[in-house]
Amino acid sequence: RSARTLGTRDMAFFEDRFPDSIAQGASGGPRFSTSEVKTSGGARSANRNWTAPLHFFNVAQAIKTNAQFALVRSFFWVVYGAFDGFRFKDYSDFKATRLDTSLTAVGGTWQLNKLYSYGSRSVVRKITKPVAGTVVIYDNSGIALSATVDTTTGLATVSGGTPVTWAGEFDVPCKFSSDSLDAKQVGPEAMFMDWGSIDIEEIRL
Repeated sequence: RSARTLGTRDMAFFEDRFPDSIAQGASGGPRFSTSEVKTSGGARSANRNWTAPLHFFNVAQAIKTNAQFALVRSFFWVVYGAFDGFRFKDYSDFKATRLDTSLTAVGGTWQLNKLYSYGSRSVVRKITKPVAGTVVIYDNSGIALSATVDTTTGLATVSGGTPVTWAGEFDVPCKFSSDSLDAKQVGPEAMFMDWGSIDIEEIRL
């Protein structure tokens, strides 16, 4: 790492969630990274740079009032711009069911996963930010097991039985993409403050 300065520390994670009223109007979703080269004959060679996508969102168009602008501005301040991570609710994908989940053994705990399947393929997504009070873990017979879930990591400690699936809600660990709050007045007498582009991106944990 580079030399540490006053106020420097490893990134922390703010376990509060970005305002739902704003996130509900966000645009965006998962993004993969693919490098592609075409030969002189037109053949395609591609490389998958990431084993799993990262999510990217823009919430600027969701801000409709000055009160909403002030809410996001306060949130921006308390996470120090792009410094701290935070929870973000992706309204297009925030629920898991027994039909699309799995758990992976990690030492004496179990990592929550969500599965995306089509045809013969299934892709595993590690869930690190489950929502408190929503997760239920089941055995192979669909019986709920006694379990404690760490909502900061997505790791579950199960007592009695072997966990196979789970159901519940989850957030995406994110950060602001920029350290700058670039707002401007819209209309006479500051009738509305517009923050042109508010980009939020997922961080890997």
